[in-house]
Amino acid sequence: MKSVNTYSAVIHPLRNGEHYDFHDYVSAAVRPALDLIPEIKPAWGLVASLFGKEDLIYKRSSASVETKFIVEAGQLRFDIYMMFHRTVDAASYSYDAASKEAAATLREVLDNYKAIASATMSETSALIVNMVEDMAKPRYADAAKALNLTAVVGKLDEANDNFRNLYIERANSLEYSGTMGTMKDIRAQVDKAFRLFTQALDVAYAYGALSGDKDVTEAGRLIDRINAIIDQFKRVLSHRGHSTAKKDGGDDGLDHGTPADADDDIPPALGQAPAAAGIQ
Repeated sequence: MKSVNTYSAVIHPLRNGEHYDFHDYVSAAVRPALDLIPEIKPAWGLVASLFGKEDLIYKRSSASVETKFIVEAGQLRFDIYMMFHRTVDAASYSYDAASKEAAATLREVLDNYKAIASATMSETSALIVNMVEDMAKPRYADAAKALNLTAVVGKLDEANDNFRNLYIERANSLEYSGTMGTMKDIRAQVDKAFRLFTQALDVAYAYGALSGDKDVTEAGRLIDRINAIIDQFKRVLSHRGHSTAKKDGGDDGLDHGTPADADDDIPPALGQAPAAAGIQ
């Protein structure tokens, strides 16, 4: 008599990325069988719904790309500001009287906004906005033109706008993420729903096999596919030296917590999981 292998000792220690992969591979195995095993549809609907949330939370929690772009945008605007600063510094020592006078005029602006060099990211944004506004005044605009800095001021304004847009996007993203919950919470929910699903699948197979009223070929094949995925992730943990040879606990319904996430050490046998269709 077939049944889904014990698995909680496998999925609990998985890192967040591996946990996502596990359920993504299971999803790819289950979806084609749903119409052939209608008894499992209700239980699978709950898994799919919760895994859809995990998909979103995982992508948000691992989206350090936003931070990377913010750091790059912040560095770019600081580089442009320093280009402006150093050009004024150099012109202060110019042999050309007009250039020297223009540098002295622009020094007034630099002195007013010298905090840019040490301010926080958000404070820097406000300082640069005000600095650019001051640079539009005829006195400073003429001085900037004399030192060929008009385009630099425009680039500084553009870079600051880009940074501010990225910064507020990230703030909105984090706010949205907070309403979605954490990986620890959603993992526990997905795993509990998966436990109910495997029980439903086992019952569908056992009932058909024992009663003889229904062909259980597809249910048996799906059990085999899920067991193959469980066995593959046992090997994932084995490669890390983590033993899964312990009492299962897959049916206890308890939240065993979630290990700290780290997404390296994904075995070549799995590689990148395909996107889960319908739960993006």
